[in-house]
Order: sequence, then C-alpha cells, then structure tokens
Amino acid sequence: MELTIKKIDITRQNSNILKTFLDSLDREKQTFRYFNKRGLDVINNHVCTCLLLNNNEPIAYGHLDKESGKIWLGIVIKKEFQGKGISKKMMTLLLNKASTLNLKDIQLAVDTDNKKAIVLYKKFGFELVSKTAKYYILKKYITKIGVSTLAFKGKSKEQIVEIAKNNNWIIEFSSSFPYDKEMIDFFSATNIKRLAHNYFPAPKIPFVLNLGSVNEQIRKQSIAHCIQGLYLSKQSGAEYFSAHAGFCIDPNPEQLGEQLDVNIPISRAENWNLFITSIKEVLVEAEKLNVSFLIENNVTAKFNLRNDEQEVLFCSRPEEMIKLIKEINSNKFGLLLDTAHLKVSSKTLHFDLESAVNTIKSFVKYIHHSDNNGEKDTNEPVDASYWFLPLLKNFKNCIHILEVKNIGVSEIKNQLNLLNEYTK
Repeated sequence: MELTIKKIDITRQNSNILKTFLDSLDREKQTFRYFNKRGLDVINNHVCTCLLLNNNEPIAYGHLDKESGKIWLGIVIKKEFQGKGISKKMMTLLLNKASTLNLKDIQLAVDTDNKKAIVLYKKFGFELVSKTAKYYILKKYITKIGVSTLAFKGKSKEQIVEIAKNNNWIIEFSSSFPYDKEMIDFFSATNIKRLAHNYFPAPKIPFVLNLGSVNEQIRKQSIAHCIQGLYLSKQSGAEYFSAHAGFCIDPNPEQLGEQLDVNIPISRAENWNLFITSIKEVLVEAEKLNVSFLIENNVTAKFNLRNDEQEVLFCSRPEEMIKLIKEINSNKFGLLLDTAHLKVSSKTLHFDLESAVNTIKSFVKYIHHSDNNGEKDTNEPVDASYWFLPLLKNFKNCIHILEVKNIGVSEIKNQLNLLNEYTK
C-alpha cells in the first residue's frame, strides 16, 4: 500500500492529536520512554515537535527538545510502519529544522541493545560521546553548508535569494556583485541564511582590500570595510565576517588573480606589523558585536614568486597562519581555509597538503571549497576526486561554502550533497 505522508507541527493548541498518537503506541514504548515521566506540557520547551500522518493517521513522532542548554532529538515510529523509510523521513525533517535554526549540535540517547536505531543514527552522522551499561549518548554537529554568489552567473541578487529560499541554502555574498547603492539595505532586509565575505558589498570606488598596506588610506579603508562587514553579519545573525590576509604590495583591482608586479622594494616586516595592527582594530568592534573575524589564507602561484624568494602574500603557508593566530590571541579570531588556495600554494611553496591542514585545523571555523590543477586558483567544481574530501570529517562544526564559478542549480545540488555526505 502506498503511503501518503504529510507533516504537522504540534503546539499546545493541537496537542490532543499527539495524545491520541501516544495512547496508540504499544511495544514501541519499550524503547521510547520520553513521555513516561513527562506531561504533554513539556512540548513548551521544544524547539520543534511534529507528527507524520498517513491519510490523517499519526504514524510517527519527532522532537528537538531544549534541556539544560542542550538540544535532544527523539523519534518514535508506530510498529506497523517501521521498515518503510518513515524513520529516515523524520530524521531528515528534524535535521533540516536544526540547520534552519542554526543549531550547532544535537544529541540523543539510545538503548545499547537497540541495534536498528543505532545503525540509523550513525547513518545520519551521529557519533558516540558517552555510554553506560544501558544506553549510549550520541551527538551530531549540524554542518552548515552553502554556496557563494560566485556560482550564479548572470543572476540578479533577487533571483539568487529566490533560489536560496527554494532550496534552503546558506548564501555567501562575495565579490561577484558590482557596486550597487541598494546592496546594503537589500542584504540587511532579506530573510535567507546569509554571510558577508571579504569585498562585499563592493564600494562605489573600487580598491583592493589590504589590511597590511603601507598606504594609510587603503589600510584605513580596508579596516572600515571589515567593520562594516561585521555589522552586516550581526544584523543577519551570522557568526563570522571573513576577509583575505594582507599583502606587501597594492595591486589594482583588475590585477587580482593574475600576475602581479611583485619585484618592487618591500619591507615584509613592516607590512606584517601593519596587518596585525589592522586586525586588532577590527577585533575591537568584533568584541563589541560578539561576531568573530576570520582571515582567509592567500594563494601564492608560481607566477607571483619574487626573484629574491620573499613572499608578498601573507598566510599562504600554514606556519604563518599559526604565527598570526598566536600574535592576535583572541577568542573572536580564527581562520577561513580556502582549500583551492592551499592547493596552489602547496605546489608553489613545496609543502605537504595534508600536513598543512593538520597544522591549522584547530583554528579553522569556515571553509571555501573549489578545485584547480595546482597552478592557478580557478574555482573549478569539486567531485569524487576532490583532494579534501577525506579530511572533511575533521571539520563537521565548520561553515562550508561551495565557491565554484558559474554553475547551474542541479550542479550546485550535486556538489553540496557530496560535501554533506563526507561531513556526516
């Protein structure tokens, strides 16, 4: 018999439906004991309570319960509907809700002898965190996976927001937009999950954001832009604003991503000190707003190596990223790891990719995903051969953004699904 499933949210007003469902349970109560010592008024503490109905008959229950600062997941399926994919449907609904609510993690308790349930939960990425003789506590980090506006060639900001709404995607607004006098108001007013990154929103007069610039006007402009980004992030409910690491030269905007004029006189130590000073100025505002500021690793390609072998771009190497973390020493500061940048820098500067990731992983809060041939940062799609996939399991509590250029919605879905599969 084909099932006709619909979901209803349970509140105090319709809790009688829940009572009817609970009264109909039989042997299911042996493993689902949540209501044994709780009244129906406990749903007032829930962030989500729902039933699945088949032809208006309640057949499954699920909740996300907030208790002592933790979020607990619970489900039960009527015995005659078990083994029909209903538990997977309920788990998917609850985990999607957790993502929508920006929850960081959820946990559950399961009897040690409930083997089928344990297999189900592990398939959805729950891992053992503690155990007793009778039950396990399993936990899952809610991975935040989204896509950069770079992916949406030819789409207006309104079209991108509509696509995001239809797919429940996080959107990272980045340098893909030209100057738009209405962009700040638009970003503030839209109700999708969103992040602001680096050169967003584009200023009326273009400049290259450089927190390490010896040109005081550029440096101050860069600081002001990052502080604006922190305020936009606060308004949108985002945890972070991120910007590229500084550098020792001041290229024109059209030179970015191409060969730079690197063989000019520089004082790397002076630029580094200015970079540190600028970050500390930005962090004064970050502390006030309770929004973290992240620095993204730069990309050093072979064509941007100097004759004297000095590097003009900061934080291409993992050692320098760690140096930055130590000198800043703030709990409102961290790293955005661009995996494509790291791949190119690794080939140019001759360091091992996996060792580099292991060096910095404790400080990474946010990741950009794209691929390339190791010679140049080209924002190519990721697939099953993507070098970072085996390492994703170490970054379940990070924000993951697909930063691939100019692809369609179906391609975005496939690549986001791939990232999601490896973060379970």
